Amino acid sequence: MTSDGVAARDFDGLYKALLEAHPREALQQLCGARIDGGSVVLDGPTEQPRQRSRQRDKVFVVRHGDGRPADVYHLEVQVKRTEDFQERMVAYWASLALKYSRKEHRIHQVVVWPLGGEA
Repeated sequence: MTSDGVAARDFDGLYKALLEAHPREALQQLCGARIDGGSVVLDGPTEQPRQRSRQRDKVFVVRHGDGRPADVYHLEVQVKRTEDFQERMVAYWASLALKYSRKEHRIHQVVVWPLGGEA
C-alpha cells in the first residue's frame, strides 16, 4: 500500500511483460517504430553499472534487411520522476552509444509514464 492507502501497481513489471510478449506490436504502438519485415531482437542484459544497482527497463534492436541502420529502442517505464532521472537517462544513452556504432545504429529512448503528467 502507498501512503494514501492505494495498492501499489507494478507498472514496471506489467509493461516489461507486455514488451516481452508482443515486442513488435509494443514498439509500433509505444514508439511509432516501422518494422516492415524487420526482426525484433531483445538485447540483454539490461544492467547498467552505477553506484546504485540500476537497470534499463528494456532494449530492443530492430535490424532491417535493406541496408538501413538498425534501430535500438530503449524503453523506460517511470511512475514518478526521481531526483536522478535525467542523469540515469543520459548514462543509459551513453552506454548504448558505446555499444552500438553510430554508423550502423540509431538509438531511440522512450519513457512511458503510466500515470501521465511527468513528461
